[in-house]
Amino acid sequence: MNKVRQILLATQHYASVNNDYLPNSLGRPPAAGRSVSEALGPYLDALSVPSQGGMNSWRLPSDPSLSRPPQASGAPLPVGAANFPGDGASSLAINPMVYAPNNRLSSSITDGQSNTIAITEHYGVCGPSTFVWSLIHVVCVDGSSGKIIQCVGAPEHRPTFADAGFDDVVPVTTVRDSIATSAGSRSMTFQVRPPISECDPRVPQSSFPGGILVGFVDGSVRFIPSGINHSIFWGAVTPNRGEIIAFD
Repeated sequence: MNKVRQILLATQHYASVNNDYLPNSLGRPPAAGRSVSEALGPYLDALSVPSQGGMNSWRLPSDPSLSRPPQASGAPLPVGAANFPGDGASSLAINPMVYAPNNRLSSSITDGQSNTIAITEHYGVCGPSTFVWSLIHVVCVDGSSGKIIQCVGAPEHRPTFADAGFDDVVPVTTVRDSIATSAGSRSMTFQVRPPISECDPRVPQSSFPGGILVGFVDGSVRFIPSGINHSIFWGAVTPNRGEIIAFD
């Protein structure tokens, strides 16, 4: 919880010195070609949180997907072990609807900073995908036509969740009688400590039983139970759709 809170505080510090702009998942100004974790690195350092470019602060030791396979005593590491995908993976994922280009901390989160999820847990290595803390862009090309297509099951995924560019489960908002309600584009919210073989990269994963750890834009960190109402969870992912959310 402290690690997530420090990242949220670094986000607020970043905005305070960048004309209220947030860093963004596409690496556009003022992030200057850097991922969110890289952009926040100096601000984490200012909080005395060693960032080493972002990796340490974007990993949770409790994430089972980042553990190396056990090796027999004295046995050589398998070929490629130096590039084990967990070494570059992030077990925390940002909400790209919050960390979007041109978003400002004080004016873009109109649903309320205490009601909008900014960061959540996510297995760093999940299914076919590694969630790389330094990644900004991934381009997927159709093998027969050569055209750029949506990155379904991409081997590398930027450290995000609810990212439409990667075919993630995303919130879909409907308005009826002036009341907005959001639901997932698929009937899913998050997975609670799934086995690696059942990890679905389209949604977040918790490394703890019973629920998932999330950080909100205002800097608060909460443990959301696995039985949370579907519309409350996805309503909290959208920063500006006007849903009425009650966590308590």
